[in-house]
Amino acid sequence: MERNQDMQSMTDLSEELNRMVSELNEKSSKLVINSETDYRLLALRGICSYTNVLFDRLITNQNAPIEHLAISARNLFECYLLIAYTIDDPSRAKEFISQKAFDELEINEGFLSLTTTNTSATAIKMIQDRKDSINKLMRIMD
Repeated sequence: MERNQDMQSMTDLSEELNRMVSELNEKSSKLVINSETDYRLLALRGICSYTNVLFDRLITNQNAPIEHLAISARNLFECYLLIAYTIDDPSRAKEFISQKAFDELEINEGFLSLTTTNTSATAIKMIQDRKDSINKLMRIMD
């Protein structure tokens, strides 16, 4: 009986997360239509979507090695901290989005530094295009 209650609680939580993600997606798509920028909404949308992915991963992979579950659980806790951080002071949302973009730029720079003569031009172009897109977005945010 306790197992059924646990499963129902997880189902309820999953449904609530899905509802929140849908609501945030709907609100942010209205912002795009109105050409408004609400960094808190955009940050929360991304974090909640990722939270939903992590939670679903934990539910569906309950028999996975504990190390794998621990990574998802840790990331889920980090999502909680990011949400609390963003809600506590909405100005932090822009900072969070900027930091995320900067981190992705560094990762892409790392990928490019690892290329060799055997690396396809298509792969290099995809990484460079993504870097250009992020740089353009960061200029808009300034």
